Amino acid sequence: MAVFKYKNGEFDIDNSDAAFIAMIREVVKGKESFVYEGCPVSAAEKMAELESDELDGPVCLYVHRNFDGTRCPGCMIGQVLIKMGVPLDWFEITGENSTRAKDVMHTLGFSFRIRSAAQSAQDSQDYGLPWHSGLSAFESTYERLGREDTPDSV
Repeated sequence: MAVFKYKNGEFDIDNSDAAFIAMIREVVKGKESFVYEGCPVSAAEKMAELESDELDGPVCLYVHRNFDGTRCPGCMIGQVLIKMGVPLDWFEITGENSTRAKDVMHTLGFSFRIRSAAQSAQDSQDYGLPWHSGLSAFESTYERLGREDTPDSV
């Protein structure tokens, strides 16, 4: 368990490999065919998407704002992290809302192996593939890295 402090308080999260693996499987269960296209977005978010030089598919955000301003979990990895205890507002306050999965998870203290596997899942989702493909990419990357020498502190 790790405790993180931020502007609006603190939260603790079990950033172990086992906890993340269990949660990503839970999030995908029953949504295997789901294809991420984003939550309803505010006008400001839509303009940012349209003005992005890197736009070539849905812009992945961990947290979106509904038209009424309330926050909702977004992408697969965002849903996993939020279910694990990361507050919705943390992503926006820290500027991590659109950061690559491997980077935001580094900030949260996850292992190199989990961060890399989560990035594979995120990439699969961002290519427009259903969540079962993201979970498969996650599991195969995690398995492959378990057979290789990987840096523990990268």
